[in-house]
Amino acid sequence: MGEIYRFMSESRCGIRFLYRICGLSTSTIHGYPAKISEMSKFRPLFIEKIEDGDVPAIIRIADECRLSPWSENDYREEAKRNDSIMLRLANETREIIGFIVGRHVAGSQIDGANDAELYNIGVTKIFRGAGWGTLLLQSFLAQCKNDSVHNVWLDVRASNTHAIEFYKKRGFVEFAERKRFYTNPVEHSIVMRFTCSTQ
Repeated sequence: MGEIYRFMSESRCGIRFLYRICGLSTSTIHGYPAKISEMSKFRPLFIEKIEDGDVPAIIRIADECRLSPWSENDYREEAKRNDSIMLRLANETREIIGFIVGRHVAGSQIDGANDAELYNIGVTKIFRGAGWGTLLLQSFLAQCKNDSVHNVWLDVRASNTHAIEFYKKRGFVEFAERKRFYTNPVEHSIVMRFTCSTQ
């Protein structure tokens, strides 16, 4: 029988998950299947708030994933903000194998909603395809719901159909297009939205 242990900390952005999965040929994380043969290599897993000492590992993963470039200082400054949501995924040896970064933002002036933006998410290459990106995203969304966020927003390159489909399968919808939003190379952005209250 599979076992899943979940712990919630007292701190606002300190959502912490420990997953231990055993005894099944397949399992499910937040509704998405993952191979137990892959997952059991790294158990237990921890999702915790990113700390200053994690930044070099975060930079390494971001570079490997070719994410929008943030400097070490950018991540360190973001971690100091009270409105940031920064989570790391680590295995039992405390090696960081993935991360997600976002921030609370002001919502619509009409409804006064509390919204959030998702900036970066990445999993190191050798651990992809086992559901860890989904686990990070669902943990981020759980934190947003816990903080009474209404909408979660993100931008993705228009040509990145793989990422667009990833987000669609997890409840995001295409909302708008921003012309020439990205540089190096110049490209349009697809704005996507996840509405927490309806999920």
